[in-house]
Amino acid sequence: MTDVDEPQIQFLDNFREIFIFITLWTVTTVAVAYFLAGIRAALVFGCKCSLESPTWAYPILFCIFGAGAGFVHGAPMACVFAALYRSIPYEPGVDIATALGIGQGVLIVYFHLGGGVFIHYRECPEPEEDEVRNMYRDLADNRKLPISNAMTSLDPQSYYNSPTSKLEMEKSTMDRWNLKKRKRRFFRTARIKLFG
Repeated sequence: MTDVDEPQIQFLDNFREIFIFITLWTVTTVAVAYFLAGIRAALVFGCKCSLESPTWAYPILFCIFGAGAGFVHGAPMACVFAALYRSIPYEPGVDIATALGIGQGVLIVYFHLGGGVFIHYRECPEPEEDEVRNMYRDLADNRKLPISNAMTSLDPQSYYNSPTSKLEMEKSTMDRWNLKKRKRRFFRTARIKLFG
């Protein structure tokens, strides 16, 4: 017989252990990723590495935010995983729980950094400002979108034809569109500056 020791694998045999282990690894993964993003943000915004400069706190604040976000988004799924493993007669090892926690943390970081948000923008680009203005002007003038018989009883023509309503409608639409455009530009610029 050989004297080789078999590796000792610790098995997690109750709901609490599985939940805590998966949640801990998820929170750690997200916190580390956000800590690195905080370091990158401090470098981009010009960290002077002095106590007078507020940028030295970016990594710490990002890490705390990442840990909180990791817990908020990771704990419910860790609860589901733990309940699933307890409902079947299976005790996962520490290695399986570690892999689940890290994988879940990577998915959370991916979606937090906008990987899942901008997927559909490649397929249908935003219309230009002039196109939106013309579209709503045509809608207001009732040239391209005819009013159905059901709507004619409400007499919307009087509202659309008044000059103040056209101006208000165009202004509110353009304000909303410009706000969305500015937000999208800000987040795209921040993502490029932070992550290259």
